[in-house]
Order: sequence, then C-alpha cells, then structure tokens
Amino acid sequence: AKDVVAKGIRLMMAIIIPICLLSAIYGEELTRAFIPGDPVVHEIGRVMFWISPMSVIFFGFSSVMEGAFQGSGYTMPVMVAQIARIWLFRIPFVYLLSMVILDGPTDINACVGIWWGMVLSNALAMVVVLIWFKRSDWARARI
Repeated sequence: AKDVVAKGIRLMMAIIIPICLLSAIYGEELTRAFIPGDPVVHEIGRVMFWISPMSVIFFGFSSVMEGAFQGSGYTMPVMVAQIARIWLFRIPFVYLLSMVILDGPTDINACVGIWWGMVLSNALAMVVVLIWFKRSDWARARI
C-alpha cells in the first residue's frame, strides 16, 4: 500500500508540476485569452497564476495520501485535515493577509492575500496529512 502511494505521488507530481509551471509562466497569456483588452485584469491574472499553482501542488500531494487513508478505511485523518485546511488555516490566513495586512476591499491587491492564504492552508494541511501518514498504522486492515 505504501509503495502504491509513493507511485501515486510520483505520477501526480509528474503531471501536475509541468502544468503548474506552464500556468505560472504563461498565466498572463491565459488571462488575455479569456479576458482580452483589460491590462489590470491581465496583471492580476499574471500574479494569480504565479502564486496559485503552488497551492495545487500541495493539494495534489495531500489528496494522494488522503486517498490511501480512505481506501484503507482510516478516514479520521482526512476529516481532520479537511476541517483544518478550511477552518483552522485558510479562513484565518485569508483574513489576516487580505483584510489586515493588505487593507481588504480598499486595495485591489488584497486578492493576493486570498491566494497566499490558499497556498499556506494547503501546505499546512499537507503537513498534517504527511505526519499522520508517517506516524500512524493506516495500512493495517480495519475490516
């Protein structure tokens, strides 16, 4: 089971990392393709596509491990990680970064706080899942 998880992570990374790199490099062009003629939106898209792919990588990594937990019938870590991702990590980080540090609705750049909040929450949730994965007996049969 652990070997399958390792292979799943390698496969997921082999697919996700190139896509994330391409979207980070060509994010502004992607934005222009869907919303032509608005340089402000193009700049926001460039920044968003530079930050948010990191979030996808962390989310993908934890999703593979969460799939192993679910497949083994050990679903507690998945529930804890998902609650922590949103309620303990994402909401506080997004609020702190976008509303407190970046002045919220009065600053167009406050959206950057939302994207970094997503990156941080996915990274911390991945750490929670990784620790649980390494330290628990999730691969032991439950039924």
